[in-house]
Amino acid sequence: MRRVFIVPIALALIASNAHSFQEKQKDAKLTFEQAAKEEVRLMATATDLLATVKDKKTADEAIVKFKVLGKKVLAAQAKFKPLGEPTEEERRVIEKKLKVEIDLIQKRLIAEGTRVFAIEGGVEVLKEFESQIFPRSEKKSSPKELKSPE
Repeated sequence: MRRVFIVPIALALIASNAHSFQEKQKDAKLTFEQAAKEEVRLMATATDLLATVKDKKTADEAIVKFKVLGKKVLAAQAKFKPLGEPTEEERRVIEKKLKVEIDLIQKRLIAEGTRVFAIEGGVEVLKEFESQIFPRSEKKSSPKELKSPE
C-alpha cells in the first residue's frame, strides 16, 4: 500500500526537479559574450535602418521600423537580464573580441546620424532611435534635446 503512494510522489518530485534542472541549464547557457554580440547585432540593425532614411517618406517609415526594433531590444534585455553585470575582466575580454566590429558600427552610426539629422523628418527619426534603442529605464543620464537645423 505504501508503494502505491510513494511511487507517484517520487515521480512527481523527479519530474519537477528535471524541469527545474532544464530551466537552470537553459539559463546557464547564456553568456555575457552572447549578450554583447546580440547588442552589437541590434546596433548594426539600427544603423542599417538609419541608412535607409533619404527623405520625409523614408523617415516616417523608419520611425515605424524603429518601434519594431525597440521590441526586439526589450526582448534581448529581458533575455539576458538574469546574467547581471559582467566583471571588469569579462568586460575587457568581450571588448577585445568585439572591438573591430564595435568600432565599425560606431563610425557608421555617427556618419548616418549626422546625415539623417539634416534630412526633413530626420530629427524625429533620431529621437525614435534613441527612445527605442536606449529605453528610458536603462538610461543613466537625461538625453540632450535635438533641434532641427535652421
